[in-house]
This record gives sequence, structure tokens and C-alpha cells, in this order.
Amino acid sequence: GGRLASVEAVSDTAGLATAGTWTLGQQLGPNTVRASAVGLGAVQGVEFNAFGLAGPPTTMRVAVGDNQVGPEGAVLPFAPAVRVTDGFGNNVGGVPVTFTAAARSGSLATTSAVTDSASGLAFAGQWTLGTDSVQSVVAQSTVLPTQGVTFRARLGVARYNIDVRFVGAGGSPAQRASVQRAAGRWQE
Repeated sequence: GGRLASVEAVSDTAGLATAGTWTLGQQLGPNTVRASAVGLGAVQGVEFNAFGLAGPPTTMRVAVGDNQVGPEGAVLPFAPAVRVTDGFGNNVGGVPVTFTAAARSGSLATTSAVTDSASGLAFAGQWTLGTDSVQSVVAQSTVLPTQGVTFRARLGVARYNIDVRFVGAGGSPAQRASVQRAAGRWQE
């Protein structure tokens, strides 16, 4: 997905040829340019490799833990989590996130986290419901000051109670979040 300023070049008197600027692709991962020269009936080539990293964070959104239901004082099954991405949708790690429960919206076991570099996820601690019929937790980051994310929960009884238990490491953070999102949706 990257591009070169020029795809053809002629070597100078020192035998050097340049393609000019190399712009890496938009996705994380390896980028490769292969340069080939034709001479003496054989093709000779060399590869240049670079690894594309995520750009600066641009978006924070709900990953899991929104729209849960439970009785007053209950620990909700899924801790609120956000995903931070760059302008191309790549996950961005190292972004500090603060989670704050509104008044009468219970408490969180952990109120600050940093996004994981592989998944872009940051999880709050367990959410214990308070007394309001509709409760909320807001996630914010100093890196994205205009993008607060709100999680909501309401008092009541879930239609289905799904107890998710991960075996061993339970997969990657992204895989665990996907399973938790699905279970939360099924509970609705």
C-alpha cells in the first residue's frame, strides 16, 4: 500500500540510482521495495524493508462493557474498555485513559489504564453498580481531550446470565474483548 516518488531511475556516474521518497502504507506491518537492475543478460536485485507503525491516536470508541444490566450493588460481568486507533484504523498503544463513574453510578476497581500496543484496548476495573436507575462511566484521555466515551448500565435483571470463563491466558486482549462483547449482546 505504500508508494515511491519514482518507479524508474538511471544510475549516476557513481553507480547509484534512487527512487526518491518512499511513503509507507497505511497499515501496520512490513513494507518492501525491490530494486532490480538489468545487465549482462541477468536480473540482479536487492530488497529494502521497513516496518510501518501506527500513527498518532485520532479516535477512541467503546470496545466492550456498554449497555449492561444488573441489580444494585452487583459487579457487572464486563469491565468497560475503549479502543484507540489512528487515522487509518490501526490500534494505538501507550495511550493513558481515565475512567470516572458518575454520581450514584457505583464504583470501579481500577480507574486508569494504558492502551495495549497490540490491541489498542484499555480496560477499567470491575464496575459495581450504584443506586441510580441509569448509570454511567466516562472514559477520557489527555491525548484525545475532545473525545470522551460514555458507558451506560441500568438497574434490572438481565434476560440471560452468561458467565464467561477464559481457559489459560484466554487468548489475546482483542479476542477476550470480542467474546465479552458477544456475551453482553446475548444477555440483552
